[in-house]
Amino acid sequence: MTPAMDGAIALRRVPLAAIPPRFLDLAWARFFADRGRGVSIAAHLPWLATTEARDHGWLALAGDSAAGMLCVRFGTIPIGGAAVRIAGIGLVCTATAAEGRGIASALVAAAIAAARSAGADCVLLWTGKPDFYARFGFVGADTAVFGRMERAGIGEEAPPASHALAESRLASGGLFSGPRGVPPFATGIAVYSAGTAACAAIAAAATPALVASTGPPAAVARLLGGLGIAALNINDCGDGALGHALRMAGWRGDLHPVNLAMWLPLTRDCPSPERLGTEPIAMLDRF
Repeated sequence: MTPAMDGAIALRRVPLAAIPPRFLDLAWARFFADRGRGVSIAAHLPWLATTEARDHGWLALAGDSAAGMLCVRFGTIPIGGAAVRIAGIGLVCTATAAEGRGIASALVAAAIAAARSAGADCVLLWTGKPDFYARFGFVGADTAVFGRMERAGIGEEAPPASHALAESRLASGGLFSGPRGVPPFATGIAVYSAGTAACAAIAAAATPALVASTGPPAAVARLLGGLGIAALNINDCGDGALGHALRMAGWRGDLHPVNLAMWLPLTRDCPSPERLGTEPIAMLDRF
């Protein structure tokens, strides 16, 4: 059954791969074109083509027009020996002509209900509008950090090998199913590897940005030292280990809290938002 709203707005649930082009155009306009950025839907949001059965979109229609949408993706986080089932919400947007009609609220409510019905333990999203989501019970808890770090004496290590994101082990295997894409602020990603112990993804921007890494922090710091760059924007999951390793390797700078993640527990046994917020979630998993 399709939920209905007043003012001839109807909500419809569809698989991600079945989201009509006009809704993808809406998401592109609100998150990319209106902000003067972006390469393509395929580059930034390749997971929209996933056939994962549970992942889906909620569409708001005004007649045949795209009035709003959001996406729901499922994953798990291992905490204390248990797999906490996560439902992620993202790409929440409303068409300019349809603003002020409660569409975003109806979409979020439908997504929360769907996550609860699917057995999710909690809902996760990233937002710069915490007051809106607090009305649904979401609590901000995020240990991720961001900052600029600089380094003297560049080019002392041998340059590491470079690969495209899709050709690397960072292309998938994150919190959610499906391929990872290029962050919205970037035009591309090169993944640099040094042996099998570490790799790091650098998004092309005015100042390169570290958006994901694997391996021991000290190995990642050595890898970054070979890039021949004097400044780097760091997006870290927040445990402090990478920042410490970079400082030990001669980088200087401060990392500050991001405060974008918000959590909504759905089950009695779900860890608190504060505990959930300590889990390391890479920037490449945000949507």
